[in-house]
Amino acid sequence: MLKKLRQNKGQGLVETLIAIGIIVVGLVGVMALVISAVAAGRISKEVVTATNLGREGIEVVREIRDSNWMQEESWTKGIIGGGNVRYARANFNPKENQWKLESTTTTDLFDNEYKLYFSDYYNHDRQGDETSYFRMIEIQKDIAEPDELIIKTHVGWIEQGKQKEIVLENVFSDWLTKREVE
Repeated sequence: MLKKLRQNKGQGLVETLIAIGIIVVGLVGVMALVISAVAAGRISKEVVTATNLGREGIEVVREIRDSNWMQEESWTKGIIGGGNVRYARANFNPKENQWKLESTTTTDLFDNEYKLYFSDYYNHDRQGDETSYFRMIEIQKDIAEPDELIIKTHVGWIEQGKQKEIVLENVFSDWLTKREVE
């Protein structure tokens, strides 16, 4: 019996080390899953916010077009500039309760001219808290269809030191005037 004990000496230590190794591998796996889930949730939140800011940019142009129709003005008043392409930013005026497009001088989405700030709503006029988002509205005359405008909203943000961007596009037409003529 004494001979048998001497042969198994140290076997308990090896089994303990193997068990600890298995537990450590399991814990590391669980921690990796938790970390990746948290990172995916953060990234998802940024994409959803950027998408909504892009939708808001398109809705600003739609609201200006619809207001022009209600006031019996040209549907493009305040939307297009002198050329075929206009780059703009949208600012809300709470006193007048309306949106306005302001022409910009750069096409670089990550220029501070397009930086968004937040105070009850997103704006470009440096009031409120600085955000990591930028928004540029690109308005193009459709050469093939003179009664249409192509609206693109570019929204960018910086994530882990890298510039990210989404682009939403919509085509607006003078459907109200076309309908009245027919």
